Amino acid sequence: MYNASTYKKAAFECFSNAKSLHDEACLLANSGYAHRAAALAIIGLEEFAKAIAYTLAALLPGKEHILANCDQLRIHEVKHLVTASAEAAEIETHDYRLVVSQDAGFPLTERERLEILFHWLVKHDVAGVVSDSEGAKRFFRELRMDPTHSLPVPDVKNAALYVDIGPGGEVHTPSRIQERAASAILGLEWFLDVYAALPIVLEDNAAWGNFVLRIHGP
Repeated sequence: MYNASTYKKAAFECFSNAKSLHDEACLLANSGYAHRAAALAIIGLEEFAKAIAYTLAALLPGKEHILANCDQLRIHEVKHLVTASAEAAEIETHDYRLVVSQDAGFPLTERERLEILFHWLVKHDVAGVVSDSEGAKRFFRELRMDPTHSLPVPDVKNAALYVDIGPGGEVHTPSRIQERAASAILGLEWFLDVYAALPIVLEDNAAWGNFVLRIHGP
C-alpha cells in the first residue's frame, strides 16, 4: 500500500476536482444544459466521497487497504454511501459543535469544525461502508424498487447522459433530469462548504500534524 502522503495528495486532488466539477456544472446549468449539469454535479459528489475516503486512509494506518481500495471506490453506490456518512457526521455533531461554540463564546473555525467531523467519521467505521459494495448495491436496488422514491442519485448521472426505453415502451431522454440539476449542484456545494478546510489541512504539513493530533490525541 502507499504512504499517508500519497493518500493526502489523492484526497486533495479529488476535492479540487469536485470543486472544478461544481463550477463547470454551474456554467452548464446557466447555459441551458441543466441535465448535463446534473451529471457533472453527481460526478463531483463522487469525487468528494473519494476525498473523504483517502483522507481517512491517511488518518487510519491499518485500514488504508480498505478505505483506499480502488476497486471499491469505482463502485458508484459505495461512493454515494460515503457521502451519506459525511452528511451524517455534520448532522450528528451539530448540537455538540453548538455547545462547544457557546462555551467558548465565539464560533468554531473551519478547521475546528473539520476536526469534529473527522473525529466522528473515524469512530463510525467508514471502512465498513467502503468494503461493503454488495450492501451498497442492495440499498440502492431497494430504492429503485420503491415506487414512492424518485430516481436514486447514482442513476441520475446515466439518465442525464443517455437515451433509453422504459419498461412500458416509453422513450426516456436526458431532458427528464433537468429538474434535478439545481438540487445536485446545491448538494455538492453544501459538502464543499461544510468540509471547506479539508484541502488546506491536506496541503499544509504543519496543519496536518495538528489535525492528526486533534483526531487521535498525543
